[in-house]
Amino acid sequence: MPDIYHQKFAQTVVNYSLYLKPGDVLLIRTTTLAIPLVQDIYREALSVGANVIPRLSFERMEEIFCETANDEQLQWISESDTIDAKTITARLVISAPFNTRAGASLTGDRAALRAK
Repeated sequence: MPDIYHQKFAQTVVNYSLYLKPGDVLLIRTTTLAIPLVQDIYREALSVGANVIPRLSFERMEEIFCETANDEQLQWISESDTIDAKTITARLVISAPFNTRAGASLTGDRAALRAK
């Protein structure tokens, strides 16, 4: 069942806040918790002619990465992220954390490597 609040919010984000136009490239970053809202934003962005790249993260993804990755992996920058940075015309990040304390146990050195 469609959520009228999500639909109206999506219209506001796409047409007013981001002012998307045909040919724009929108990158949406969020977690799977925001899928209902992302669906409406995705639909609205496509309806105005924008191209959309959704990037969804799953529960504990960052925590698993920070606990498991070696120093080289913590510093690695994805080539697709580099390309995205050069081509996107609009970015939308929806904060929908599974755990607001995720990463709190990360040591200072490892947190610094990850932040680079």
